[in-house]
Amino acid sequence: MDKNQKTIELLNTKEITEELCRREGVEEIVIDAHAKFRIEVVGKAPRDFEGPARLLIITD
Repeated sequence: MDKNQKTIELLNTKEITEELCRREGVEEIVIDAHAKFRIEVVGKAPRDFEGPARLLIITD
């Protein structure tokens, strides 16, 4: 590894998220501050949230 590259352990969550968003097979949904949203998955209880949030759908 190049000495200027950070290892994953040294990256903060924002840096990891930004890198993932640039990858193929990743879709990002941005939820504005105070916007309410619900995630429902078949066979699981729905969960309610409030933004701000960034949802990453990784299909890779």
